Amino acid sequence: MLICKPATQKLYFSPSKKHESLTSRILVSSSSLTQPPYLHQTNPIPTDYDAILVLGGGLTSSGGLPPWVTRRLDAAAHIYSLQTPFLSFSSCSNNPTPRAKLHPNGPSKPPITLLGAGTPHKPPVIRQETNHILHESTAYADYLIKDHSIYPTDLLKESASYDTVGNAYFSLTMHAIPAGWSKLAIVTSEFHMLRTRATFDFVYNLAVDQGLLLRRNEEETRNNNTNGDKNNNKSDGHKKALQLEYHAVSDQGLFDQEILQARSIKEAAAVNTWNNNMKSIKTMEQFHAWIFATHLCYSASRQDEFGPGREVIDPKLAATY
Repeated sequence: MLICKPATQKLYFSPSKKHESLTSRILVSSSSLTQPPYLHQTNPIPTDYDAILVLGGGLTSSGGLPPWVTRRLDAAAHIYSLQTPFLSFSSCSNNPTPRAKLHPNGPSKPPITLLGAGTPHKPPVIRQETNHILHESTAYADYLIKDHSIYPTDLLKESASYDTVGNAYFSLTMHAIPAGWSKLAIVTSEFHMLRTRATFDFVYNLAVDQGLLLRRNEEETRNNNTNGDKNNNKSDGHKKALQLEYHAVSDQGLFDQEILQARSIKEAAAVNTWNNNMKSIKTMEQFHAWIFATHLCYSASRQDEFGPGREVIDPKLAATY
């Protein structure tokens, strides 16, 4: 159960009551932070994430990054800078640890995973030099490579999603499940955080409930049992199999108050709709059927509805996409 607290609250923690295999907490940014990395430093940031996920937040018409997006990326770069590097194959010998590199050309640290192709609220951006669509995740990768000197091998992209639901589903199916991730930092703006958490907690828990995100903890449990640790069993490993930590980036100075208020109303309505839609969804199979049969962004039966101009959007909301 998510308990909302005032913006001045530094940190709150709420383990899932429905899904004992998930722990989830939000690190809330200060309302006075207007300088990088736009995050609280009161509570230490963990150094052992499997990956850092950054939700898409749009592009300008010319392919530039909106200021709320650069804040998300700056925050992600800061979290990345604190992470413990992966061990190389030579360091791991024949007994790699859970933080060993899975591929010699893979990430050297927990990868920043950039989510998003675009948005249904705006037309796609065409890259002039190539005449190809510029996906949000590609533009974000460019920024991190050029402005933060992050190696391209430490970046992952997801270019199939067009909204928060897609961010959660495709990050899970493209990256988290195949890579066996179990401890994730999820970065987005404060104005987007409650919907992000509701969506990611639900979608990722579907995978946990079906045993799709237990790899790292099962490995740790096997190692503990091999070492004679009688206090660790598979049940305990299951309970802590998935850890989602949400890093909310400050909104201060980005929007007029009336714009933030309009977005807040929209977010609250979206969470309510999401909760109602998910009442009957219990498995990944059911969710897969739902998203591709009914969702505006992913259903072939609704593709004629997709695109800017198909819906009337409040200009105040448009300023946040």
